[in-house]
Amino acid sequence: MKLSARLAAIVAAALAAPGIVEAQPAGRGWRSTEHRVEILALPAGWDVVSSTEQSLRLTKTFEAAGLEIRERITVQVSRDTYGSVEAAVRDLRSEGFFLVDRARLAIDSLGVPFWFMSRPAGPDESAWCALLLRAGRVYVIDLRASPLDPEALSDFGRLIESFRLLADPREVGWNALGAGDGAGAEREFRAILSSQRDDVNARYGLGLAYLAQGRADDAVRELERVAPSLGLAEDVRRALGRAELARGRTSRGVSLLVQVLRDDPAWDPEVRPSILTGIGSLSGARASRQTSNPALTAIPIEFLMRLTGGDELILQSLRADFGREVDQALNTCLSSDCDGGLLTQLLAAVDFEQGMSLGLSARQSGNADDLEAAQARMAEGFKTVTLLTR
Repeated sequence: MKLSARLAAIVAAALAAPGIVEAQPAGRGWRSTEHRVEILALPAGWDVVSSTEQSLRLTKTFEAAGLEIRERITVQVSRDTYGSVEAAVRDLRSEGFFLVDRARLAIDSLGVPFWFMSRPAGPDESAWCALLLRAGRVYVIDLRASPLDPEALSDFGRLIESFRLLADPREVGWNALGAGDGAGAEREFRAILSSQRDDVNARYGLGLAYLAQGRADDAVRELERVAPSLGLAEDVRRALGRAELARGRTSRGVSLLVQVLRDDPAWDPEVRPSILTGIGSLSGARASRQTSNPALTAIPIEFLMRLTGGDELILQSLRADFGREVDQALNTCLSSDCDGGLLTQLLAAVDFEQGMSLGLSARQSGNADDLEAAQARMAEGFKTVTLLTR
């Protein structure tokens, strides 16, 4: 515990010392853009031997007891990834290190959980390590110093005080989007793509940043570029649907958002209003018998009539037939302009499909409450058709 208390006191003194960073010469820091870490300032008297994205190596030479003594500090980012700091600690223990302390230092308003380890001092050299785990990478600050240097541990503490974790540009970009700052998000995602053109996450974020700024054409261009990699999952479909609606391609926009609801009804409160607004924006949006698909209404009617006492196999067949009709109508409206009549039926189809699935489940379980809920859900579909087509 004496070692732990000594180290804690040295680090605390370094953190409390005024003007440590300001006192260092300009440019005397280190940054790894790849690993998102920097050291604001290096301790006085230490020279840079090498500096790469992976590591920083410092050396200090002084004379004591008639001897020229050279010390070194290495800041290293592990090439291997670790699931925990404990795994890295095990590796160091095999080299003779032992755990001294675990300290959460308040650096830059962030509690940074360093692990401190030491190796028993020899007559010529003692060794200290500070370890930090972030996103699977271990950051090691390694001091090899002479017991004859009374400033070595203080320099070690000063270096740790200058340690900073940099925010990942993706994190900054997504936070900007969450705050409604489309321009700020665009700037961050563009910076990533300038060096990593194939970064799908950044390109997807860029599409959303364009959408947040009302640049629908740009948004569609970027979102369609990532769709083959991400697939037309709910998030991509929602963004594409909103972008298509924003640039006036109502048929495609509504169809994409209907697909979202078919995949996950939980999005209904967010997505349905956009669908209704899109359908309402069409000139001549009221349906007519010439513009609607009769099967998209006839099949739900037959299913509802047979639900309480009809053959279960027939119900299953009706559900499958209805799904195929909806798929065909969606494909048509994704590739060509459909008017309000067919788009209204596609929105109602979301309720019909949910009601049919719930009804089949209720028939199999014999649950009367579920049967009633199925009928109510299908009634919502008929209400949608009635309200938008009358």
